[in-house]
Amino acid sequence: MNAELIAFAPNTYSEVTFSAGFRFSLAMIEPPRAIEAEDPGAVYDPMHWTILLTLENTLRRLVEKELRALAGDAWLKRRVPGDVRNRWVERQAEERAAGRPVYEFIHYADFMDLAQLICQKDNWPAFLHIFTKKDDFRISLERLHPIRKDIAHGRPIGRAGTLILVSEATRVLQALQVARLLP
Repeated sequence: MNAELIAFAPNTYSEVTFSAGFRFSLAMIEPPRAIEAEDPGAVYDPMHWTILLTLENTLRRLVEKELRALAGDAWLKRRVPGDVRNRWVERQAEERAAGRPVYEFIHYADFMDLAQLICQKDNWPAFLHIFTKKDDFRISLERLHPIRKDIAHGRPIGRAGTLILVSEATRVLQALQVARLLP
């Protein structure tokens, strides 16, 4: 692989690969069916993943920004519990060992790591001006967590899950000033 042959501007990559003849025609796949407690309204919707991706990455940026403001470059050691930090170090090391791209530690935080860090007693004051009520924020992420797991593992979500996703994500994204309700 010659890196110069694929050194296109990121915003043109899809167009270039399409022009080069790389095209996909994907048949719509039927969602897997539950073997217990089936939900006939369960569907795949790309917007579900987009909502979660936006939420999770916005929270990652916020956590790093606010904790860095509290503790400077030592925020990882001073504001992140050792077990959480060790998981991030291990995940980063796995990527490095596999020859894959390696990212900053915060990008190895899972959804509930973010909730834990934001709600942590000594960190919460840095987030109070955004979320105002710790329990409301934590409960929103706890409600979103099983939905995030379903979507990340290719399982469809039903109408109730969709309503929870939209309502809870909207609450958090509005607090983050990333989303607003349209009339």
